[in-house]
Amino acid sequence: MLAAGLTPLVDYPGAKTPWLCRHEVCGREVAPWRNSIVSGKGGCRFCAKSGYSPSKVGFFYVAWMSDLDLTGFGISNVPDVRLATYRSEGTLDEFTALFTGTGQEIAAFEAELKAIVKELGEVDANRPAGFKTESLAGDWVTTLVERAVRAGLTAVV
Repeated sequence: MLAAGLTPLVDYPGAKTPWLCRHEVCGREVAPWRNSIVSGKGGCRFCAKSGYSPSKVGFFYVAWMSDLDLTGFGISNVPDVRLATYRSEGTLDEFTALFTGTGQEIAAFEAELKAIVKELGEVDANRPAGFKTESLAGDWVTTLVERAVRAGLTAVV
């Protein structure tokens, strides 16, 4: 961790838990997986050159895919990017919802939803790539939209 510019703030929690650290370059607290650091991936999501950046405006989407009987959700810094992918694959039905907020608000909201999915035992190895931890079996669109509104996220028309 130290070689990657990360100072652990807690004792090593084990391989199945992210490790709370401070990134010495930007000073922010982050929680990368040790395995990610060992394999050469960066440990600070705020300083990452690619992927989702909590320091930029964030978007949260909800997508109903009736053919798969799944409600998918996720985050992006670019509105409609993932939804466009689903449309081109033909897995997306007409109804989608898109919300915006600060990058940190959006990331925290998604982390909360992923924890609920895990608690419900909804993680399914047979689901398509990209839907392992970011989907719920059945139609959960209304529930997720209501949660986003309660969390103070702003609907994008």
